[in-house]
Amino acid sequence: MFDGMEIARFVTSKFSLTTQFFRYSHVLRPLCGLKRKKSAGEQWGFTLIELLVVSALIGFLAVMSSTILSSILRSQNKTTIINEVRQNGNIVIDKFERDVKQAKEISPIGSGTNVTLTLYDGTPVTWDCSGSNFTRDPDGSGLLAPVSVTNSDLINGVQVNHTVANDCDFTVTGSSGGGTPQLVQLIFTLEQGASAPSRAEFEASVEFEVTVGTRAY
Repeated sequence: MFDGMEIARFVTSKFSLTTQFFRYSHVLRPLCGLKRKKSAGEQWGFTLIELLVVSALIGFLAVMSSTILSSILRSQNKTTIINEVRQNGNIVIDKFERDVKQAKEISPIGSGTNVTLTLYDGTPVTWDCSGSNFTRDPDGSGLLAPVSVTNSDLINGVQVNHTVANDCDFTVTGSSGGGTPQLVQLIFTLEQGASAPSRAEFEASVEFEVTVGTRAY
């Protein structure tokens, strides 16, 4: 990836060609079969053809530099949104694993877009991804509003991609008790925010998967 200094050095190096042309024009003229033209005061001037060539060269370098700069900016935007999606996905996995490790029971058994973890102190924690964002209800009572786990900003945040097969699914296996841990598999896909610019460099969709089990006591 290019940074600002590299871009500046690139543009400077390209335009330095024009300076070199003028500096060594007295050598290039004879080689190109161009005649030298005197102006008033015994000063050497440039022909119209030379000026047109230099103008065309400057224009070409300007177009080429702007194209490269635009490509670099698009690449940086793409990298930024992908990193944002991955960072939010990793946050979901880390917090979910922590809750499961502290749970003595997970319900319901089977697959769905929500799951309730009963912690060892009896507190129920409900995870839900049926909407656009992952939410976590810290007490499962409904008295407190569920908290969004992911960045819910419509432009710079992320959302659950419900247009793909593995949009979001909790799969719980095993039963509590008996010294056998319950397992829960979480598969989900995150994408850019709903109001992000609708251009390719602002689009990203990443699938995540994790399987974690309760502690066997």
